[in-house]
Order: sequence, then C-alpha cells, then structure tokens
Amino acid sequence: MKRALAVAAVAGLVLAACGGSDDPAAEPADEPAVTEAPADAADEPADEPADEPAGLSVDTINVAYFEQWPTPNLLGFNDGSFDAAVGAEINWVPFGGGGEMSEAMAAGDIDISYSQGLTPFANTVNNGADIKLVGIAVGYAEADNCVAQGSLGVTRDNAAEVLDGATVMTPSGNVTNFKMLSMMDFLGVDIDSLNILPTDGGATTLAAFAAGDIDVGCSFGGSLVAMLEDNGGKLIMTGAEQVSDIGINTYDIVSIPTSFGEEHGDAVVAFLKATEDFNEIWAADPDGNNGVIAEASGMEDVGNFLAGPTWFSFPTLEEQLTDEWLGGTVAANMTQQIQTFVDLGQIDSTIGDFSGSIDGSFLEAAIAASGGSVPEPEEEAAGAPDLDVDTINVAYFEQWPTPNLLGFNDGSFDAAVGAEINWVPFGGGGEMSEAMAAGDIDISYSQGLTPFANTVNNGADIKLVGIAVGYAEADNCVAQGSLGVTRDNAAEVLDGATVMTPSGNVTNFKMLSMMDFLGVDIDSLNILPTDGGATTLAAFAAGDIDVGCSFGGSLVAMLEDNGGKLIMTGAEQVSDIGINTYDIVSIPTSFGEEHGDAVVAFLKATEDFNEIWAADPDGNNGVIAEASGMEDVGNFLAGPTWFSFPTLEEQLTDEWLGGTVAANMTQQIQTFVDLGQIDSTIGDFSGSVDSSFLEAAIG
Repeated sequence: MKRALAVAAVAGLVLAACGGSDDPAAEPADEPAVTEAPADAADEPADEPADEPAGLSVDTINVAYFEQWPTPNLLGFNDGSFDAAVGAEINWVPFGGGGEMSEAMAAGDIDISYSQGLTPFANTVNNGADIKLVGIAVGYAEADNCVAQGSLGVTRDNAAEVLDGATVMTPSGNVTNFKMLSMMDFLGVDIDSLNILPTDGGATTLAAFAAGDIDVGCSFGGSLVAMLEDNGGKLIMTGAEQVSDIGINTYDIVSIPTSFGEEHGDAVVAFLKATEDFNEIWAADPDGNNGVIAEASGMEDVGNFLAGPTWFSFPTLEEQLTDEWLGGTVAANMTQQIQTFVDLGQIDSTIGDFSGSIDGSFLEAAIAASGGSVPEPEEEAAGAPDLDVDTINVAYFEQWPTPNLLGFNDGSFDAAVGAEINWVPFGGGGEMSEAMAAGDIDISYSQGLTPFANTVNNGADIKLVGIAVGYAEADNCVAQGSLGVTRDNAAEVLDGATVMTPSGNVTNFKMLSMMDFLGVDIDSLNILPTDGGATTLAAFAAGDIDVGCSFGGSLVAMLEDNGGKLIMTGAEQVSDIGINTYDIVSIPTSFGEEHGDAVVAFLKATEDFNEIWAADPDGNNGVIAEASGMEDVGNFLAGPTWFSFPTLEEQLTDEWLGGTVAANMTQQIQTFVDLGQIDSTIGDFSGSVDSSFLEAAIG
C-alpha cells in the first residue's frame, strides 16, 4: 500500500473533471473485450463538416452534456449541423454532474457522455460499471475552482486562519472536490474544521453564494464566473497557481457504455470525428463563433473559457492517443485519484489498474476516416521495462526532497520503473538496513553511507548500487542560539552539553568529527539517541537539548523557526575536516540476484526524474515539497552545496563507486573503532559495492 496522504497532489499531476458525485449502482461486469470500431463511419471533410456521412447503424444518439460549459461542438447545437456531420439525430441531454452521466449510461439512457469528469467516471468504473473512456473532450485550468466571499479578505497567507470553520459548498467525489481538498491542505486549512455541504450543481452553489449562506463556493463554468464577476467573490488560488504549486491540472473526457460501442461503434467514431471538425471550425474564427457557442450553452457570453489554453484547450485526435493522454497518463491519473479517496476514507477500496476502462480504437478509426495516421507509441514513455516483479518496496525519508518524488503522488515514477512502487518512510538509515535484512525492503533510496557501512561491518548481505544525492549543508548540528557558540569558544561552551543525534549514521559521524575538531570533550557530552528529525526538532524547540543534529526539514526548522545556530557550516566541515556527505542506493544482495532488472529500472527512472527536475527546478520544486511533506524545499534544491545528483556515468568514476565510496566506509568505521563505539572493522568494504546495475542502466 502506498503511503496514506492527508491530500495527495504532484508533479505533473493531471486530474480531471466537471461534475458529479454519486457512485452508480451498476453491478460489476466481466471485463469486456476492446471494441474494434469501424474505420469508415465518417467521410473526410473539406473545409466544412461532411453533409452526408455514411449511413450509421443508429438513427438517434443520446448525448449527455453540461449547460454553461461552452465547447465548439455546440456550434451545431441549434441549427442541426452537428447532427448532419455525425449522420444521426443528436438528442442533447443536459446533466448537472458526471456521476449522473455515469448512472444514465449504466441505465441505457445515454449513449455518449461528452465532457464528463474523469473522477466520476473512475468512481463508477471502480464500482464495476461497464463503461469505456474513448476520448479527451477538453483540457482546462482556470475553469474549475473555489471562490471565497470577497468580504472575508482571504489570501494565501491568511487562509489557514480565515477559513478555519468555514462553510464550503462543493460537488462530492469529483475533481472540483479534489481540488478544494488539495488546495485547503496546501494552504494549511484544517479540513476537519470545514462545514462541507455537497451540492447537485453549479446553480445551487451560485444561489447559496449570492445569498451569503456559504463562505466558499466550488464550481465550474458559468456559475464560477458569476460568483466572481457578479457577486464579488475572490479566488483563493488561481488555476495557474494550482498547477505550478500543487500540480493539479484538469481535463474532461468522452465516455460510452461498452455495449453501445460494441453495437454502434460507427456512431462513436462519427461523433469523435465531428467533434474534431467543429473544434477546427471554431479555432479558425473564435471571435466569430463564440456568440453562437455562448447561446447554445446558456451563457451571456463565453467569458474567458475560450480565450486561451489556460482556460479551454482541445487536443486533436492524434494527440489524444499519445502517452500524455490515453497512452498511459489518463489511466495513471484514475489510479491516483481513486487511491486518494481511499486514503481519505471516502471510499473503501480501489481496483488499482484502470487501463481496461480505456479504449483507443474509436480514436484510431476516426483518424483513419480523416485520412490521417495513428501515432506510433512513444518509446521513452511507453518503454517501461517488463519486470519480473509487480511491486517494489522502497525505503525513503520524508522531508528529504529528491526529484524522484515528482512521480510520488501521480504514479508516474511507478510507470517509468514498470512496477508499483510501495514507498515506505523511515526515520533512519539503520532501520532501512534492518528492514532490508528482514526482507521487508527491496531498495533503500538515499540511505546514509554510515548506517550501510555499519550493517555491512556486522555481516549483513546487502549491496551499495548507486549514489542518490550529494550534500554538504543539508545535514548538520544546530546549537541553541542563546548559547552563543562559536568555533573559538565551542570547547568551553559545549562542555557537558546535551546533544540529540541519530546513532551510527553520517549525522552522528559529522557531530563526533566536528566536536573532536573543535576540541570539545566528547566524553563530557550527554548524547541522546533519536529515532528521527521530528523528535529532535521537538526537543530543540522545547529547550530540552543544547544541540540538535538532524537533516532535511527539521534542520531548517531548528535554524529558521527556533533561533538555532550552526556550530560549523557544511562548507567548513568539507574544507577544514574533510567530511563530504552523500547518500546511497542500496539493496539486499538476494533482491539484486533475483530481480536485477528492477534495480536497473529504478536507477534509470531516478536518473530520468533528476533530469526532469533539472530542466525546470522552480516549476517542479512545489510538487517535490508536497510529496516530501515540506512547506517548501528551502535551500535543499537551490544549488550544489545543498543537493547535487551525480549522473549514472559519474557514479561509476573513482570519485564515487570506482574507489572513494569504499574508502569512505573504511574511514568512517575505523573512526567509530577509534572512539570506542564499535569493537572492530572488516577493513575492506569494496566487496559491498556492486556497480553492475549502474553499468546495465547506462548500457
């Protein structure tokens, strides 16, 4: 099981939808076969939609849609030109939510749901409904959001206080709800304090907001605009901020009952093809077409919805088949969304794999009918290895922001590796070693070199297979500011001090080396072992210790929030004592022997995510912070003195696995022997280093 999150939200996370909440009551059905849709259902258009499409196997198609949701196919809503392009009468049926669309499809009342939300679709599939996702309707960022009463004066800085106990009206179980929960969690609002009122549609939310009965209204389309423009509302966060800071983007889908696709696949193809044609007609003259769309959707005007890609965008038939959409990301999004609702206790369980609910054959047929060619699968995105293991248990540290966490919440790291990653948080590297020895952990990511070496020194059969992260300033010891410690007076001021530190790891090693270098009598120290940074931070904040040694977010908090002072900087430790600090990737030897392909895939995926982060640090840091449980990444990802990530090739050089790493282990363990903390050393640690997995990842 993946780590339960208060609210999950990531990089690069793309979620979806308009609409409803209720799970359908459809009985679970056997997994249907992928439909072979005909390729000749619609003629190739010229500049206008085809007037006389090939005769379809059905005369009328019942299409679910949302009012006040302006999309280009509504250009043909009133004059029947969309019907003509499809080749059948379109019975447009308005709905208030995506859950209702699913129920209507399950009941046989709706043949095609256009612009249904991904979340209610996934909820229904999770409950066993026999429906299929066949296309992407519209992508949008600003068109689905939460609006606070202007009188509240809510800002990002005061939201936690101002919205405590607020009354919020939102749909349930859809992306509007998901965005609200994610945003409140991101802003520090106590979700349990909120009075959350479920709603059946935007009109209800707008009426309650206008009457002042609610503090926050969450909706989409025209009701969202009306709360902002006609009722003095104020966005708590813009859609762009949600994308950049939380990692939430939004899109809607096209879905059908499986049986309709099997019996009338030509109608589905014709609908998708006609929708593409009308998207192109609109794009050729937006200003000239927007008034027609506004009237058909029941809006005074289309506002900003059709003004640019941050509001509405319409991927082409070919684009919809790529890995960004039906080729992989959409299924991963559903998996992540439903798991989030399980983690929040809103539903009981998840089917896990939603790929069987996606059918790209209708898009392929629509492309063929247009004279186009189906895009080839993207080798990189689709090229996750075919592993001989389904789940990999990976140990990691919370509040330790590393690029692979970009794929923590949305499952994209799992997809890159080719197996489910069960991320298991640990408080120390020694515990990681114990878990590997017990068979509970397959890969330890960013384990400290020192606890690894200690465990090898005690006879554990584990291997060092890579370098996770190099760092100098991100692991250190902080003295209470009131002590006034300096390098010159440390020997006197810290004599007899109470120091809290992990045991047997590099933090401990750095503390002992630093105290010895500064002339502090180590035997005089009252050294308290700790099980994690949170304990150290709490003791430091309470004034129960003189010095706290830790890493990550707790180190920053001791310095920035509790008036602490570094005894020596990381740079001084490197230059004056010769201590470099880095974490490693390690495995049980048996796991490498049995599942070496999984180790190689993990190392390769980690390299890929390092590169993704490096291409846009500012854009990715918010996602990493969220996944690592930090408010922000601080200085950790700001430069090489904090975190640096050697490439696969660099890791094989003498600076790392080629010799230095084994020498470092020898030095560290000998130091503990010299200090009387352990009895003996094996001396040569080169046998615990295995570079073959890195070589395979490069090759």
